Amino acid sequence: MAAIGGVLAILVAVWFYNTAVKLDLNPWQWIIGGVIIFYGVKYLWVKGILKPLLGASLAANHSGVIRLIIELSGDALAAFCAMLFRSRIMLRQKPE
Repeated sequence: MAAIGGVLAILVAVWFYNTAVKLDLNPWQWIIGGVIIFYGVKYLWVKGILKPLLGASLAANHSGVIRLIIELSGDALAAFCAMLFRSRIMLRQKPE
């Protein structure tokens, strides 16, 4: 299930790279920023929200469906925040 997040992180990196090249920006800083946003939001969602909310049951053996929902909720929120970061910050930058 962690592979889903990894594939999405790669897609975010490629998306940020293509946008940076199109806008004549330094692609590496935007790739790193996009991936940090993605994994940072996912980490905060799982460890900062779900773990306190679910308590010990987060570490318990959930069914595959529940684990998939937990994983996908973090991935979806992380991808949404990366999209917001791109549209609100990256697209408003001046070329270097």
